[in-house]
Amino acid sequence: MKRKKFELEEEIIDYGKILFLRNSVEKSPLCLLKEVSIKNKEDAIGRALRIIHDIFRELFLLKVDFKNIEPAHGLGHMVRDYLHAINLFQTGNYEPKSIFVGMIAGALHDIGCILIHRYDEKNRAVRHAEIGALLIQDILDNLNVNDSEKKLIAYAIAAHTHYINTEKIECRDGVKRTRYSYVDMVNQKPFELVYFPRWVDRLDCNGPAFVARHYLTLVKNHEDFEGDRFHKINSFLERMKPFSREKTGHPTMLSHLDMFASSQNNKNIYGKYDYGFMIQVRNFHKILMERTINLVLSGKGKYDYDEDELINTWTIFLQQNIEPTESGKNGSLILEKKFRKLNKNVKKIWANGFIETMIQYIKWSDYHLRLSEKWSQEWFEIPYYCKDIRKVMILNKNSQNFIDNKIKILRKED
Repeated sequence: MKRKKFELEEEIIDYGKILFLRNSVEKSPLCLLKEVSIKNKEDAIGRALRIIHDIFRELFLLKVDFKNIEPAHGLGHMVRDYLHAINLFQTGNYEPKSIFVGMIAGALHDIGCILIHRYDEKNRAVRHAEIGALLIQDILDNLNVNDSEKKLIAYAIAAHTHYINTEKIECRDGVKRTRYSYVDMVNQKPFELVYFPRWVDRLDCNGPAFVARHYLTLVKNHEDFEGDRFHKINSFLERMKPFSREKTGHPTMLSHLDMFASSQNNKNIYGKYDYGFMIQVRNFHKILMERTINLVLSGKGKYDYDEDELINTWTIFLQQNIEPTESGKNGSLILEKKFRKLNKNVKKIWANGFIETMIQYIKWSDYHLRLSEKWSQEWFEIPYYCKDIRKVMILNKNSQNFIDNKIKILRKED
């Protein structure tokens, strides 16, 4: 079934579909889970990957591309979600049926961004998570999944945005609709297949790649969702001030990164039910991102660099590793011009932050490449969209040489 591009006047229809999906899952979630046709963990991962690949083939037939998707949720993000989903569930010891559902939903949780701009959601009750669920539900009609599996996968995608409160939203058609929190606890226990896509989502909102991802969102003014509300992202100059929110009185890039890093623990509502291998990966990513945060916050110039060489290397990193699409390329070039206009001190602080980010990114890449040594060769391909995800993960030779040189100089000085 070919799905039309989502239009504003369709929200009333899609809102009804989401309410129907919610009701069909929430009235008997464990009964649906029993109907998931999975024997063991190996079966869960193998079958999930076959379905993920089939979904990408269907998306290709629907002429879906990532050319115009905003750069923080494009092909690069999708590659890392795919990578994190496989590594998390292949290495971790989790319940197989929940792995099957959570792995598919985790790899594809942001697919709705091809239809709804991630930062154009304030006046929508059906947001990228919900429209992504409906899109995948349509595609699954053509694939080898039973009705219970289809409902659970769609529900897990819709629920990946971890809404804490019920909210009345005045939608663009003038109608007020209620956005409810999704059911993620069943019999006073976490409903894992809902939490698993959230885990995958958080792993790319935590770590060195997220520093660069968030930087790419500063291409133009928008409204971003932070905590339980939207706030305006206006001036690039104001956003790049290397200070905390407390000091500036408004959100900065640094405060945004720190907000995500500080939430990566079991005391926070988002990480409350993390366990097993998720805690290990989460904590590793957090350590890497905090090294950039702490260096920028300190205001120290740790590295010597040539400005043009640094900006060129960072821009290539954004284009080839963080968002290898036209939107990523165009966005990085716009940001390059904006960055050059910053005052000398701010430029120096963030130049050091960018170098630190790329150093930590190499550590992230090496870590996940080691985990992927267990993969079958065909897992490295996302059909029609990425021949080998390692080409997105690994820095190119020139960028690697630039970083190696900075590390060597630093060691000599020490």
